[in-house]
Amino acid sequence: MPKQKKANSDSFVFTNIAPQMDSFNQSGKGGVWGELENSLYDQTEMDRSRVSIIGGCIFHEDDREYRGYKIPTEFYKTIMYEESGKLKTKSFILTQDLSR
Repeated sequence: MPKQKKANSDSFVFTNIAPQMDSFNQSGKGGVWGELENSLYDQTEMDRSRVSIIGGCIFHEDDREYRGYKIPTEFYKTIMYEESGKLKTKSFILTQDLSR
């Protein structure tokens, strides 16, 4: 299985699911979260390096609830990789618009 396909299948497990608007999540719809993922993959030579990507929710007291579960407005993503023998990281916080 190609590495990007494996990475995608590994990320879609129940414990890693959080509600996201499609206009935030899907790069095909101009979603900034999806565009960030694509950009990270494009900037990293995944076939020749080890890459760890960690992402999740940032919850706030005033987050909207749906059926008793909070819907996060903000998410973080951190990528860790090796470049020229040095460990490097990039971290991002992105906000989705829940006003619709």
